[in-house]
Amino acid sequence: MTDKLKTAAHPGRTAAQRRVLNAIGTGNLSPLMANATREALLRDGLIVELPSRDEQFSGALRMTVRQFDMPIAVHMAWCSAMEAECEE
Repeated sequence: MTDKLKTAAHPGRTAAQRRVLNAIGTGNLSPLMANATREALLRDGLIVELPSRDEQFSGALRMTVRQFDMPIAVHMAWCSAMEAECEE
């Protein structure tokens, strides 16, 4: 199923946008993405920004991690598309 998710089609979306949608759809709330990818998905309502979380690494390094999710209607449509894709 993972291989299918990497290639699943999202009409009208770039490869980078598809990777981010697939990552968020499978539970990665902080996928790496370019600013343009993030802004396009936010603008089109396919993802929403969640509250950021603070992470601390090695005691001294602190960073704020931005998190994103799909609105429930988008996630349901994504799940249906993944099911259809995986059945082929």
